[in-house]
Amino acid sequence: MNSDPDMEVPADVLASLRANPVLATVSEEALGQIAQLVVRETRTKVGAALKGVDLFDGLSDEEFGDLQRIAEPVVLETGAVLFEEGDPGDRFFVIVRGEVELTKRGASERLAVLRAGQAFGEMALLDDMPRSASARVTEQSYLIGIARDAFLTVLDADSLAARLLRNLARSLSATSVRLTHKEVRQSDTPREALAEYNRMVRGRLLPRGTPNLSGYDLAGHTAVDEDGEGSAAWDWFLLSDGRLALAVMKADQVSLSSAHRLLSVRGLLRDFADDPLPGLGALLARVNRGLRAGWVDGISGSVSCGVLALSPDSVEWASAGSVAGTVVRADGRHDDLVPGHPALGADDALEYGSTQIRLSPGDHLLVFSEGPSDSVIAGRKFLATRNRFPGAKDRLEKLVERLRESDEYVNGVFDVTAALVTRVAGGEDEEGRQGSDAVARAAAAYDASIEEEK
Repeated sequence: MNSDPDMEVPADVLASLRANPVLATVSEEALGQIAQLVVRETRTKVGAALKGVDLFDGLSDEEFGDLQRIAEPVVLETGAVLFEEGDPGDRFFVIVRGEVELTKRGASERLAVLRAGQAFGEMALLDDMPRSASARVTEQSYLIGIARDAFLTVLDADSLAARLLRNLARSLSATSVRLTHKEVRQSDTPREALAEYNRMVRGRLLPRGTPNLSGYDLAGHTAVDEDGEGSAAWDWFLLSDGRLALAVMKADQVSLSSAHRLLSVRGLLRDFADDPLPGLGALLARVNRGLRAGWVDGISGSVSCGVLALSPDSVEWASAGSVAGTVVRADGRHDDLVPGHPALGADDALEYGSTQIRLSPGDHLLVFSEGPSDSVIAGRKFLATRNRFPGAKDRLEKLVERLRESDEYVNGVFDVTAALVTRVAGGEDEEGRQGSDAVARAAAAYDASIEEEK
Protein backbone atom coordinates (compact mmCIF):
# COMPACT_ATOMS: atom_id res chain seq x y z
CA MET A 1 0.00 0.00 0.00
CA ASN A 2 1.24 3.47 -0.88
CA SER A 3 0.76 6.27 1.61
CA ASP A 4 0.09 9.91 0.85
CA PRO A 5 2.20 12.12 3.14
CA ASP A 6 -0.05 15.13 2.42
CA MET A 7 -3.30 13.40 3.45
CA GLU A 8 -4.55 14.45 6.87
CA VAL A 9 -5.99 11.57 8.88
CA PRO A 10 -8.40 12.51 11.72
CA ALA A 11 -7.14 11.42 15.12
CA ASP A 12 -10.37 9.58 15.93
CA VAL A 13 -9.94 7.36 12.86
CA LEU A 14 -6.46 6.27 14.00
CA ALA A 15 -7.70 5.78 17.56
CA SER A 16 -10.55 3.59 16.33
CA LEU A 17 -8.17 1.44 14.26
CA ARG A 18 -5.72 1.06 17.15
CA ALA A 19 -8.55 -0.15 19.38
CA ASN A 20 -9.47 -2.90 16.89
CA PRO A 21 -7.98 -6.20 18.20
CA VAL A 22 -7.65 -7.54 14.65
CA LEU A 23 -5.10 -4.80 13.94
CA ALA A 24 -3.24 -5.13 17.22
CA THR A 25 -0.05 -6.48 15.56
CA VAL A 26 -0.08 -4.09 12.60
CA SER A 27 2.76 -1.57 12.45
CA GLU A 28 2.12 2.15 12.78
CA GLU A 29 3.13 2.66 9.14
CA ALA A 30 0.65 0.04 7.92
CA LEU A 31 -1.98 1.40 10.30
CA GLY A 32 -1.51 4.85 8.77
CA GLN A 33 -1.96 3.44 5.27
CA ILE A 34 -5.16 1.64 6.33
CA ALA A 35 -6.42 4.87 7.90
CA GLN A 36 -5.82 6.71 4.63
CA LEU A 37 -7.87 4.10 2.75
CA VAL A 38 -10.69 4.54 5.25
CA VAL A 39 -10.53 8.33 4.86
CA ARG A 40 -10.56 8.09 1.03
CA GLU A 41 -13.57 5.75 1.04
CA THR A 42 -15.42 7.89 3.56
CA ARG A 43 -14.75 11.07 1.58
CA THR A 44 -16.03 9.41 -1.59
CA LYS A 45 -19.26 8.35 0.12
CA VAL A 46 -19.69 11.72 1.80
CA GLY A 47 -19.12 13.54 -1.50
CA ALA A 48 -21.67 11.35 -3.27
CA ALA A 49 -24.18 11.93 -0.47
CA LEU A 50 -23.71 15.72 -0.57
CA LYS A 51 -24.06 15.84 -4.37
CA GLY A 52 -27.43 14.13 -4.02
CA VAL A 53 -28.83 16.94 -1.85
CA ASP A 54 -31.07 19.36 -3.78
CA LEU A 55 -29.93 22.32 -1.67
CA PHE A 56 -26.38 21.87 -3.02
CA ASP A 57 -27.35 21.25 -6.64
CA GLY A 58 -25.02 23.02 -9.08
CA LEU A 59 -22.10 23.56 -6.70
CA SER A 60 -18.60 23.31 -8.13
CA ASP A 61 -16.11 20.59 -7.13
CA GLU A 62 -14.23 23.20 -5.09
CA GLU A 63 -17.41 24.15 -3.21
CA PHE A 64 -18.18 20.47 -2.55
CA GLY A 65 -14.65 20.15 -1.20
CA ASP A 66 -15.35 23.01 1.21
CA LEU A 67 -18.52 21.25 2.40
CA GLN A 68 -16.70 17.96 2.91
CA ARG A 69 -14.12 19.68 5.07
CA ILE A 70 -16.80 20.91 7.49
CA ALA A 71 -18.88 17.68 7.41
CA GLU A 72 -18.81 15.65 10.64
CA PRO A 73 -19.48 11.87 10.85
CA VAL A 74 -22.37 10.76 13.07
CA VAL A 75 -22.70 7.03 13.90
CA LEU A 76 -25.82 5.96 15.79
CA GLU A 77 -27.25 2.65 17.00
CA THR A 78 -30.86 1.54 16.50
CA GLY A 79 -33.29 3.55 18.64
CA ALA A 80 -30.98 6.49 19.22
CA VAL A 81 -32.66 9.92 19.18
CA LEU A 82 -30.85 12.45 16.99
CA PHE A 83 -32.92 15.41 18.19
CA GLU A 84 -36.32 16.19 19.73
CA GLU A 85 -39.03 18.53 18.49
CA GLY A 86 -38.31 21.97 19.95
CA ASP A 87 -34.55 21.41 20.27
CA PRO A 88 -32.31 24.15 18.86
CA GLY A 89 -31.69 23.68 15.15
CA ASP A 90 -27.95 23.89 14.64
CA ARG A 91 -27.06 21.08 12.22
CA PHE A 92 -28.16 19.62 8.88
CA PHE A 93 -27.89 15.86 8.21
CA VAL A 94 -27.40 13.57 5.22
CA ILE A 95 -27.92 9.81 5.57
CA VAL A 96 -25.02 7.81 4.12
CA ARG A 97 -26.25 4.47 5.47
CA GLY A 98 -29.25 3.46 7.61
CA GLU A 99 -32.75 4.79 8.32
CA VAL A 100 -34.24 7.73 10.27
CA GLU A 101 -37.89 8.41 11.12
CA LEU A 102 -39.38 11.88 11.70
CA THR A 103 -42.30 12.27 14.12
CA LYS A 104 -44.34 15.13 15.54
CA ARG A 105 -45.94 15.39 18.97
CA GLY A 106 -49.61 14.49 18.92
CA ALA A 107 -49.49 12.95 15.44
CA SER A 108 -50.71 9.37 15.13
CA GLU A 109 -48.46 8.61 12.16
CA ARG A 110 -44.80 9.19 11.30
CA LEU A 111 -44.18 12.26 9.19
CA ALA A 112 -41.53 10.51 7.10
CA VAL A 113 -39.03 7.64 6.95
CA LEU A 114 -35.70 8.69 5.42
CA ARG A 115 -33.02 6.40 4.00
CA ALA A 116 -29.55 6.53 2.42
CA GLY A 117 -29.06 9.52 0.13
CA GLN A 118 -31.79 11.62 1.77
CA ALA A 119 -31.25 14.80 3.78
CA PHE A 120 -33.16 16.49 6.60
CA GLY A 121 -32.90 19.41 9.00
CA GLU A 122 -31.78 21.79 6.23
CA MET A 123 -33.61 24.74 7.84
CA ALA A 124 -30.85 24.63 10.49
CA LEU A 125 -28.38 25.80 7.83
CA LEU A 126 -30.43 28.90 7.13
CA ASP A 127 -31.53 30.08 10.55
CA ASP A 128 -31.25 28.80 14.14
CA MET A 129 -34.92 27.88 14.56
CA PRO A 130 -36.22 25.13 16.92
CA ARG A 131 -36.68 21.69 15.39
CA SER A 132 -40.19 21.25 13.97
CA ALA A 133 -40.10 17.43 14.46
CA SER A 134 -38.20 14.68 16.28
CA ALA A 135 -35.68 12.39 14.54
CA ARG A 136 -34.95 8.81 15.68
CA VAL A 137 -32.70 6.17 14.13
CA THR A 138 -34.60 2.93 13.35
CA GLU A 139 -31.52 0.91 12.38
CA GLN A 140 -27.78 1.34 12.81
CA SER A 141 -26.95 4.42 10.74
CA TYR A 142 -24.03 6.44 9.47
CA LEU A 143 -24.82 10.11 8.82
CA ILE A 144 -22.89 13.25 8.15
CA GLY A 145 -23.75 16.50 9.88
CA ILE A 146 -22.98 20.08 8.84
CA ALA A 147 -23.10 22.75 11.54
CA ARG A 148 -24.87 25.99 10.70
CA ASP A 149 -22.04 28.29 11.78
CA ALA A 150 -19.46 26.39 9.73
CA PHE A 151 -21.79 26.33 6.71
CA LEU A 152 -22.38 30.10 6.77
CA THR A 153 -18.63 30.67 6.99
CA VAL A 154 -18.11 28.61 3.82
CA LEU A 155 -21.09 30.22 2.07
CA ASP A 156 -19.94 33.77 3.00
CA ALA A 157 -22.51 35.00 5.50
CA ASP A 158 -22.63 38.50 3.94
CA SER A 159 -23.32 37.33 0.39
CA LEU A 160 -26.59 37.97 -1.41
CA ALA A 161 -27.33 34.24 -1.56
CA ALA A 162 -26.90 33.87 2.20
CA ARG A 163 -29.13 36.84 2.94
CA LEU A 164 -31.83 35.54 0.61
CA LEU A 165 -31.71 32.08 2.19
CA ARG A 166 -31.91 33.53 5.71
CA ASN A 167 -34.90 35.72 4.79
CA LEU A 168 -36.74 32.75 3.35
CA ALA A 169 -35.95 30.71 6.44
CA ARG A 170 -37.30 33.35 8.83
CA SER A 171 -40.57 33.60 6.91
CA LEU A 172 -41.05 29.89 6.30
CA SER A 173 -40.11 28.70 9.78
CA ALA A 174 -43.45 29.75 11.27
CA THR A 175 -45.51 28.51 8.34
CA SER A 176 -44.56 25.69 6.00
CA VAL A 177 -42.64 23.64 8.57
CA ARG A 178 -45.76 23.57 10.73
CA LEU A 179 -47.98 22.29 7.94
CA THR A 180 -49.06 18.75 8.86
CA HIS A 181 -51.48 16.24 7.45
CA LYS A 182 -54.12 17.62 9.85
CA GLU A 183 -54.01 21.05 8.19
CA VAL A 184 -54.63 19.73 4.67
CA ARG A 185 -57.76 17.62 4.80
CA GLN A 186 -57.72 14.22 3.16
CA SER A 187 -60.89 15.12 1.23
CA ASP A 188 -59.27 18.11 -0.48
CA THR A 189 -58.46 17.94 -4.16
CA PRO A 190 -54.85 18.85 -5.06
CA ARG A 191 -55.99 22.33 -6.16
CA GLU A 192 -57.96 22.88 -2.93
CA ALA A 193 -55.01 21.74 -0.82
CA LEU A 194 -52.72 24.03 -2.80
CA ALA A 195 -55.01 27.03 -2.27
CA GLU A 196 -55.36 26.26 1.44
CA TYR A 197 -51.60 26.04 1.83
CA ASN A 198 -51.03 29.37 0.05
CA ARG A 199 -53.76 31.08 2.12
CA MET A 200 -52.21 29.78 5.34
CA VAL A 201 -48.71 31.02 4.45
CA ARG A 202 -50.01 34.36 3.16
CA GLY A 203 -52.08 34.84 6.32
CA ARG A 204 -48.98 34.52 8.50
CA LEU A 205 -46.99 37.18 6.67
CA LEU A 206 -49.69 39.89 6.66
CA PRO A 207 -49.04 42.75 9.16
CA ARG A 208 -51.24 42.84 12.25
CA GLY A 209 -51.81 46.56 11.87
CA THR A 210 -50.67 49.80 10.31
CA PRO A 211 -48.59 52.39 12.21
CA ASN A 212 -49.74 55.94 12.76
CA LEU A 213 -47.90 58.63 10.79
CA SER A 214 -48.53 62.30 11.35
CA GLY A 215 -50.11 63.92 8.29
CA TYR A 216 -51.47 60.66 6.90
CA ASP A 217 -54.28 58.18 7.53
CA LEU A 218 -53.12 54.73 6.36
CA ALA A 219 -54.76 51.36 5.77
CA GLY A 220 -53.94 48.03 4.19
CA HIS A 221 -56.45 45.25 3.62
CA THR A 222 -56.54 41.74 2.14
CA ALA A 223 -59.79 39.90 1.40
CA VAL A 224 -60.12 36.41 -0.05
CA ASP A 225 -62.92 33.94 -0.70
CA GLU A 226 -62.86 30.59 1.10
CA ASP A 227 -61.54 29.02 -2.11
CA GLY A 228 -59.24 31.94 -3.00
CA GLU A 229 -55.64 31.30 -3.99
CA GLY A 230 -53.81 33.43 -1.40
CA SER A 231 -51.51 34.90 -4.04
CA ALA A 232 -51.54 38.60 -3.00
CA ALA A 233 -50.36 40.41 0.13
CA TRP A 234 -49.28 43.78 1.55
CA ASP A 235 -46.59 44.83 3.99
CA TRP A 236 -45.01 47.90 5.60
CA PHE A 237 -41.42 48.59 6.61
CA LEU A 238 -38.98 51.43 7.24
CA LEU A 239 -36.44 52.69 4.70
CA SER A 240 -32.90 53.64 5.69
CA ASP A 241 -33.80 57.36 5.51
CA GLY A 242 -36.60 56.89 8.06
CA ARG A 243 -39.52 56.99 5.62
CA LEU A 244 -42.41 54.58 6.08
CA ALA A 245 -43.02 52.34 3.04
CA LEU A 246 -46.14 50.38 2.05
CA ALA A 247 -45.91 47.52 -0.45
CA VAL A 248 -48.61 45.60 -2.36
CA MET A 249 -47.51 42.30 -3.95
CA LYS A 250 -49.12 39.70 -6.20
CA ALA A 251 -47.67 36.43 -7.55
CA ASP A 252 -48.22 36.48 -11.30
CA GLN A 253 -48.91 32.75 -11.68
CA VAL A 254 -50.75 30.71 -9.05
CA SER A 255 -48.86 27.55 -8.08
CA LEU A 256 -47.59 25.67 -5.04
CA SER A 257 -44.84 28.26 -4.66
CA SER A 258 -47.06 31.37 -4.99
CA ALA A 259 -46.93 32.17 -1.28
CA HIS A 260 -43.18 31.45 -1.20
CA ARG A 261 -42.68 34.01 -3.98
CA LEU A 262 -44.49 36.61 -1.87
CA LEU A 263 -42.26 35.67 1.07
CA SER A 264 -39.16 36.06 -1.09
CA VAL A 265 -40.12 39.57 -2.25
CA ARG A 266 -41.19 40.59 1.26
CA GLY A 267 -37.87 39.41 2.70
CA LEU A 268 -35.78 41.12 0.03
CA LEU A 269 -37.70 44.40 0.36
CA ARG A 270 -37.14 44.44 4.12
CA ASP A 271 -33.49 43.42 3.84
CA PHE A 272 -32.50 45.94 1.18
CA ALA A 273 -34.60 48.70 2.79
CA ASP A 274 -31.80 48.97 5.37
CA ASP A 275 -29.31 50.02 2.67
CA PRO A 276 -29.04 53.66 1.54
CA LEU A 277 -30.44 53.73 -2.02
CA PRO A 278 -31.25 56.69 -4.31
CA GLY A 279 -34.96 55.83 -4.51
CA LEU A 280 -37.65 53.18 -4.74
CA GLY A 281 -36.72 52.39 -8.35
CA ALA A 282 -33.25 51.35 -7.16
CA LEU A 283 -34.84 49.26 -4.39
CA LEU A 284 -37.03 47.35 -6.88
CA ALA A 285 -34.05 46.83 -9.22
CA ARG A 286 -32.07 45.33 -6.37
CA VAL A 287 -34.96 43.08 -5.32
CA ASN A 288 -35.24 41.93 -8.92
CA ARG A 289 -31.55 40.97 -8.97
CA GLY A 290 -32.02 39.15 -5.69
CA LEU A 291 -34.89 37.09 -7.12
CA ARG A 292 -32.90 36.23 -10.22
CA ALA A 293 -29.84 35.28 -8.15
CA GLY A 294 -31.88 32.67 -6.29
CA TRP A 295 -33.93 31.57 -9.32
CA VAL A 296 -34.98 27.91 -9.54
CA ASP A 297 -36.72 26.85 -12.75
CA GLY A 298 -40.15 25.37 -12.08
CA ILE A 299 -40.37 26.90 -8.60
CA SER A 300 -39.49 30.57 -8.89
CA GLY A 301 -41.77 33.02 -10.69
CA SER A 302 -42.39 36.70 -11.29
CA VAL A 303 -44.15 38.94 -8.76
CA SER A 304 -45.92 42.25 -9.40
CA CYS A 305 -45.19 44.84 -6.73
CA GLY A 306 -46.03 48.45 -5.98
CA VAL A 307 -44.25 50.47 -3.25
CA LEU A 308 -45.15 53.81 -1.64
CA ALA A 309 -42.71 55.81 0.53
CA LEU A 310 -44.21 58.57 2.66
CA SER A 311 -42.50 61.83 3.61
CA PRO A 312 -43.99 65.07 5.02
CA ASP A 313 -44.11 66.83 1.63
CA SER A 314 -44.72 64.03 -0.91
CA VAL A 315 -45.22 60.31 -1.65
CA GLU A 316 -42.76 58.38 -3.81
CA TRP A 317 -44.28 55.64 -5.99
CA ALA A 318 -42.60 52.80 -7.91
CA SER A 319 -44.13 49.71 -9.46
CA ALA A 320 -43.20 46.47 -11.20
CA GLY A 321 -45.70 44.41 -13.17
CA SER A 322 -49.46 44.80 -13.01
CA VAL A 323 -49.96 46.46 -9.61
CA ALA A 324 -51.61 49.83 -10.23
CA GLY A 325 -53.65 52.50 -8.53
CA THR A 326 -55.16 55.95 -8.64
CA VAL A 327 -54.90 59.34 -6.93
CA VAL A 328 -58.29 60.89 -6.12
CA ARG A 329 -58.12 64.60 -5.27
CA ALA A 330 -60.34 66.30 -2.71
CA ASP A 331 -62.18 68.09 -5.54
CA GLY A 332 -62.98 64.79 -7.36
CA ARG A 333 -60.23 64.94 -10.01
CA HIS A 334 -58.05 61.86 -10.43
CA ASP A 335 -54.67 60.73 -11.77
CA ASP A 336 -54.19 57.03 -12.45
CA LEU A 337 -50.98 55.16 -11.62
CA VAL A 338 -50.49 53.03 -14.74
CA PRO A 339 -47.99 50.12 -14.76
CA GLY A 340 -44.96 50.73 -16.95
CA HIS A 341 -42.26 48.26 -15.89
CA PRO A 342 -41.95 44.43 -16.05
CA ALA A 343 -42.70 42.32 -12.99
CA LEU A 344 -39.93 41.44 -10.53
CA GLY A 345 -38.06 38.35 -11.70
CA ALA A 346 -39.10 38.71 -15.33
CA ASP A 347 -35.50 39.32 -16.51
CA ASP A 348 -31.99 39.62 -15.11
CA ALA A 349 -31.11 43.26 -15.81
CA LEU A 350 -34.27 45.28 -15.26
CA GLU A 351 -34.25 48.92 -14.19
CA TYR A 352 -37.11 50.73 -12.47
CA GLY A 353 -38.04 54.36 -12.02
CA SER A 354 -40.15 56.18 -9.45
CA THR A 355 -42.56 59.12 -9.35
CA GLN A 356 -43.08 61.82 -6.73
CA ILE A 357 -46.74 62.49 -5.92
CA ARG A 358 -47.84 65.52 -3.92
CA LEU A 359 -50.96 65.04 -1.83
CA SER A 360 -53.00 67.83 -0.25
CA PRO A 361 -55.36 67.37 2.71
CA GLY A 362 -58.37 65.35 1.56
CA ASP A 363 -56.50 63.62 -1.29
CA HIS A 364 -56.50 59.79 -1.48
CA LEU A 365 -53.94 57.42 -3.04
CA LEU A 366 -55.29 53.91 -3.65
CA VAL A 367 -53.21 50.91 -4.81
CA PHE A 368 -54.63 47.56 -5.96
CA SER A 369 -52.99 44.16 -6.42
CA GLU A 370 -55.31 43.53 -9.37
CA GLY A 371 -53.69 46.12 -11.59
CA PRO A 372 -55.59 48.00 -14.31
CA SER A 373 -59.14 46.71 -13.93
CA ASP A 374 -62.67 47.68 -13.02
CA SER A 375 -61.49 47.60 -9.39
CA VAL A 376 -59.46 50.77 -9.91
CA ILE A 377 -62.42 52.50 -11.58
CA ALA A 378 -64.78 51.44 -8.78
CA GLY A 379 -62.29 52.61 -6.17
CA ARG A 380 -61.91 55.97 -7.88
CA LYS A 381 -65.68 56.52 -7.93
CA PHE A 382 -66.07 55.43 -4.30
CA LEU A 383 -63.36 57.78 -3.02
CA ALA A 384 -64.64 60.70 -5.08
CA THR A 385 -68.03 60.40 -3.36
CA ARG A 386 -68.51 61.98 0.04
CA ASN A 387 -69.41 59.08 2.35
CA ARG A 388 -69.91 58.33 6.01
CA PHE A 389 -66.65 56.41 6.41
CA PRO A 390 -64.23 58.98 7.82
CA GLY A 391 -61.23 56.71 8.51
CA ALA A 392 -58.97 55.09 5.92
CA LYS A 393 -59.39 51.63 7.50
CA ASP A 394 -63.21 51.67 7.42
CA ARG A 395 -63.21 53.32 4.00
CA LEU A 396 -60.92 50.68 2.47
CA GLU A 397 -62.74 47.73 4.03
CA LYS A 398 -66.09 49.05 2.75
CA LEU A 399 -64.62 49.57 -0.72
CA VAL A 400 -63.27 46.01 -0.85
CA GLU A 401 -66.62 44.68 0.38
CA ARG A 402 -68.39 46.45 -2.49
CA LEU A 403 -65.87 45.09 -4.98
CA ARG A 404 -66.64 41.55 -3.84
CA GLU A 405 -70.24 42.09 -4.95
CA SER A 406 -69.31 43.63 -8.31
CA ASP A 407 -69.77 41.98 -11.71
CA GLU A 408 -65.99 41.62 -12.06
CA TYR A 409 -65.87 38.95 -9.32
CA VAL A 410 -69.41 37.59 -9.12
CA ASN A 411 -68.47 34.52 -11.22
CA GLY A 412 -64.84 34.33 -10.25
CA VAL A 413 -62.54 33.95 -7.25
CA PHE A 414 -62.08 37.04 -5.08
CA ASP A 415 -58.51 37.52 -3.81
CA VAL A 416 -57.69 41.22 -3.48
CA THR A 417 -55.07 43.21 -1.58
CA ALA A 418 -55.18 47.01 -1.44
CA ALA A 419 -53.55 49.94 0.37
CA LEU A 420 -55.05 53.38 0.96
CA VAL A 421 -53.19 56.58 1.87
CA THR A 422 -55.24 59.65 2.82
CA ARG A 423 -53.55 63.02 3.38
CA VAL A 424 -54.74 64.83 6.49
CA ALA A 425 -53.69 68.05 8.19
CA GLY A 426 -50.45 67.99 10.22
CA GLY A 427 -47.07 66.40 9.70
CA GLU A 428 -44.77 69.43 10.08
CA ASP A 429 -41.89 70.12 12.46
CA GLU A 430 -42.36 68.56 15.92
CA GLU A 431 -45.50 66.68 14.86
CA GLY A 432 -43.61 65.12 12.01
CA ARG A 433 -40.78 64.03 14.29
CA GLN A 434 -43.25 62.52 16.75
CA GLY A 435 -44.90 60.65 13.88
CA SER A 436 -41.55 59.19 12.79
CA ASP A 437 -40.84 58.12 16.38
CA ALA A 438 -44.23 56.41 16.50
CA VAL A 439 -43.43 54.50 13.31
CA ALA A 440 -40.09 53.35 14.74
CA ARG A 441 -41.77 52.16 17.95
CA ALA A 442 -44.45 50.32 15.98
CA ALA A 443 -41.79 48.66 13.83
CA ALA A 444 -39.89 47.49 16.90
CA ALA A 445 -43.08 46.09 18.44
CA TYR A 446 -43.94 44.28 15.23
CA ASP A 447 -40.47 42.70 14.95
CA ALA A 448 -40.68 41.66 18.62
CA SER A 449 -44.00 39.91 18.00
CA ILE A 450 -42.46 37.94 15.13
CA GLU A 451 -39.58 36.87 17.40
CA GLU A 452 -42.10 35.64 19.99
CA GLU A 453 -43.81 33.46 17.36
CA LYS A 454 -40.51 31.77 16.53
